[in-house]
Amino acid sequence: MSDGKTHRLVGAGTGAVVAGFRAKQQKDHHWWAEVAGGALGGYVGGQLPDLLEPAISPWHRDVAHSCTRAVRL
Repeated sequence: MSDGKTHRLVGAGTGAVVAGFRAKQQKDHHWWAEVAGGALGGYVGGQLPDLLEPAISPWHRDVAHSCTRAVRL
């Protein structure tokens, strides 16, 4: 299973790539701002299921983990 470090790394990387792709028509400095925002959002979003359902909770990997798998781009 993935740990918190992996969640943060993959979330930030995915957020940066998606934001960069979606902002490809922006000017250079705006594109970098979009990528940084996407990385930050992905970093936080990657941690969110474990923050809502900590590993010590009897509901770990219940609703919050299931909802994140259902999200589509």
